[in-house]
Amino acid sequence: MPDRNEAAETSRNTLMVPPSTLPLIISPRGRLGNLMFQHMLAVQLQRRLGPRAAVYGPGMPEWGWAATAAPMAPSNPLVLGGHLFDLDEIAHCLRSGMCDAIVIKAWGMRLEYHPQVEEYRSLFRSDVTGQPIGDDEVLINIRAEDVESGAFPGYYPLPFDFYDAVIHAERKRPVFIGQLQPSPYVRALRQRFPGARYLPLATPMEDFQTMRNAGCVVLSISSFAWLATWLSEHVHTIHLPVAGLFDPRRGRQNLLPVGDERYRYWSVEFPSMQERPGVHAATWAAAPRNVVSRSRDWAISIARAALTRRVAATP
Repeated sequence: MPDRNEAAETSRNTLMVPPSTLPLIISPRGRLGNLMFQHMLAVQLQRRLGPRAAVYGPGMPEWGWAATAAPMAPSNPLVLGGHLFDLDEIAHCLRSGMCDAIVIKAWGMRLEYHPQVEEYRSLFRSDVTGQPIGDDEVLINIRAEDVESGAFPGYYPLPFDFYDAVIHAERKRPVFIGQLQPSPYVRALRQRFPGARYLPLATPMEDFQTMRNAGCVVLSISSFAWLATWLSEHVHTIHLPVAGLFDPRRGRQNLLPVGDERYRYWSVEFPSMQERPGVHAATWAAAPRNVVSRSRDWAISIARAALTRRVAATP
């Protein structure tokens, strides 16, 4: 017969009785693009768990999703972070009672989790139209603001030579959109492209829908811009710089939609974290940089390597 200590240990290791509801709790991290990825992750887990699964979180009024609070705080949650995990394993943990909730602090920016873009197009609908972009224009998204400092590993302003290369390839008039507030990077950008059209500052949803409804778009290193174009039913050409967040060789994200004919891939010089303390973003961006148009086969070779880097979720 086990002694008291052994009995206590057995009790602690006994699986919990599965609750009537399987809670998926979104713990928001970041702004609209990141929050959309968190909701997309919840959708995929909900699909695996069936009708007993319920999503709780801050909601997204931009898409008509109301905020919902979990009825009680979980006592034994499985907390997800980052991008790498096994969704089937996670669903099994909750369904079997090994945890009493899944808390989503993760983003899960990997395309293998989201095989059908059509599913998300129906979820993320808006009456906002944004600003019109002509067929003779190429829309270039700019992210400067919080990334100009170089403090974020996967983010950095892109070199102007990249925009030059795309404009030359498309032979269209450049139109810039996004974080165009006065800054050294934006001032240098305006000096480099004085004849371009610069859209006035707008709300995030207006910018999102402007990109979503354009025809030809150049991405900044941004989950927001990536989602706006990936979800689009209007964009026919998406120029994607394989750098930072969009380079799966970094080992975490995989956002190379190599099966999607809309994408054009570019190898773009990108400073390492070790280089950035001594780099001034505007000066760096204005200097000559290595920019090369790449084939779909080149992108496939990178994406194939990234698909092998999955790890199990841990409590």
